[in-house]
Amino acid sequence: QARASSLCKFRPSQPHPESCPITRTMAAAQAAQQLRDAEQRQLRFDAEAALTLAQQAQATFKELGDSAKSVEALRLIVSARLRIAGKIEPAEEFASEELARFRAAGDRMGEAAMLLSLAEMNLARHGSGAHKESLTVGLEALEVFRNAKAVKLEMAALLYMANAHVVLCDSGCTGTSGPQVVKYSMEAHHLARQLQDKYAQASALYTLALGRWYSAAPFKDGLKAAKEALQMFRSLDLKKCEATTLSALASWHQRRGMAKEGLTYGYEAVS
Repeated sequence: QARASSLCKFRPSQPHPESCPITRTMAAAQAAQQLRDAEQRQLRFDAEAALTLAQQAQATFKELGDSAKSVEALRLIVSARLRIAGKIEPAEEFASEELARFRAAGDRMGEAAMLLSLAEMNLARHGSGAHKESLTVGLEALEVFRNAKAVKLEMAALLYMANAHVVLCDSGCTGTSGPQVVKYSMEAHHLARQLQDKYAQASALYTLALGRWYSAAPFKDGLKAAKEALQMFRSLDLKKCEATTLSALASWHQRRGMAKEGLTYGYEAVS
């Protein structure tokens, strides 16, 4: 095996790495690790390192012809650029350029991925004012990813749909959006467990809690999901996510007239 590896060493400039199955497998494994490392760096606000790792991973996946993994990495590149710039416009311009390139090539997977990234930024900028277009884009991306069996991208689209409906709930449109948050969050959580993605599991549980509270489910049901999310965020040492969850717990206890419990969670959030 060592001799075989030395005879077909992979370099990104080579046009056909698939000609050597051993090296192809090694290159894919290395790129997958780079992508995982990039995700962790992004979660911990080291966007420069996340960008470098995601770019390296994307170059390899693109060379290997793995469209799903390539656009996963590209979405992370967009997110890292957004964090580095500190404002939406530069990342939005980059994603729009990539979108145009994918459209010109007739690449539906890449097009859907960039549309989803743009919709996420649009939702962050305009909130419920962007809801109609945002939901349409999310549903279209979800269909593309499901048809392609791109599970991680499907999960991302489901989480996006859940969060888009949370924004609607925050604006008072709780009639149908609350149950939709629950639906998309549960589907995302199921896929996150399959992928063993703890951060995505925790994120899905957090939105599930909000969906249950907005849809008038028993308070304890939302509380259970929120506490599970809190425990997972703590196990991952993600302080900002932990504080966000504690703030939500404080707010919803206050809404229920449980001021003492709400204050406890509120003090924890600010500490």
